[in-house]
Amino acid sequence: MLHRQKQKYCKQCRLKMLHVRDEIHHRTYVIHGFLSVVTCMLWVIPGAVIIGIQQNLLRWRCQVCGKAN
Repeated sequence: MLHRQKQKYCKQCRLKMLHVRDEIHHRTYVIHGFLSVVTCMLWVIPGAVIIGIQQNLLRWRCQVCGKAN
């Protein structure tokens, strides 16, 4: 996974702090696309659900207190 960094306001620290978020690697999308073609599009819905869940779980986290924003 890739890591992204961004300056954001932390509600816990009450300061603008560096936040980190993991990103899904683009290879994941290629694998889901390949599986969709091989399985005659049966993998489209499960693949979309998996990617959606992963995107929702990967939230910005403060590097000081660890709270997700």
